[in-house]
Amino acid sequence: MIKRIMRIWFTIAVYELGKWIGREVYYKFTSYDSVKVPKDFYEKKD
Repeated sequence: MIKRIMRIWFTIAVYELGKWIGREVYYKFTSYDSVKVPKDFYEKKD
């Protein structure tokens, strides 16, 4: 009985870990971080 419960918990944990890793990989490959900034957007004024 304990072995069966542990197997179920292990299966759930591996499933959730796979979901989390898959989501992180998806976000990493679909993120577009490079944004073009206009030349006059940032000017240093002292």
